[in-house]
Amino acid sequence: MNPLRCLLVDDEPLARTQLRARLAELPDTEVVGEAGNLAQAVDAVRRLRPDLILLDIQLRAESGFDLLRQLPAPPAVVFVTAFDQHAVRAFDWDAIDYLLKPVDAERLRRALQRVRARLEERAVAETNTDLMLPLGATGELVSAAKLLYLVAEGHHSRLALVGGESRVVRQAFREWSGKLPAEVFAQLDRGVIVNLRQVVAMLPMQGGGEVSFAGEKARLPLGPTATGRLRELLAKRG
Repeated sequence: MNPLRCLLVDDEPLARTQLRARLAELPDTEVVGEAGNLAQAVDAVRRLRPDLILLDIQLRAESGFDLLRQLPAPPAVVFVTAFDQHAVRAFDWDAIDYLLKPVDAERLRRALQRVRARLEERAVAETNTDLMLPLGATGELVSAAKLLYLVAEGHHSRLALVGGESRVVRQAFREWSGKLPAEVFAQLDRGVIVNLRQVVAMLPMQGGGEVSFAGEKARLPLGPTATGRLRELLAKRG
């Protein structure tokens, strides 16, 4: 089993040291970096590409949620904090677990088990080239290859499909991240995922951009964060 590569993000050096010591007691776990503020954390995620961020809520004048806003497709996240009142908001951001300081060794072990299980699910999805997606609780399936994009609409998700079809399903946006192959379906911000294989162009617009798809009339307007993220991905694709 490959080690679980962890990034520690906390503005308190002592808290990072204590967490690092806890992780050292667990097998197949490697701390690849630490960050004490938002700028360091963003740089570390992009440079080190960790499997997991162990993330504090309060980062002096910033917050762990600010980090996630800047990472449209973040690694797995476990919050580690002294404050219990942010748990609901944390799970809205698709956190895998929420640990309170001081961190209990057994709770940390169970949290990492959940992380590994989630990463294994993603790996299976990424190797499945003919993935069929359930449309909410209807029992109906659709091929992932036919999905152009999906966007969050409250507690629902709107899917745009090849051929001009649009479907709204009773499934929260955060539930899609573990089901879609990450190398094909890019999460651009908190509420937009696009199929990179279907994207043919992005035109600049005031305050963002507009995406067009191969052989389709559908257009997807994007805000500035999503536009910047898509530009990066398209540049890498060449």
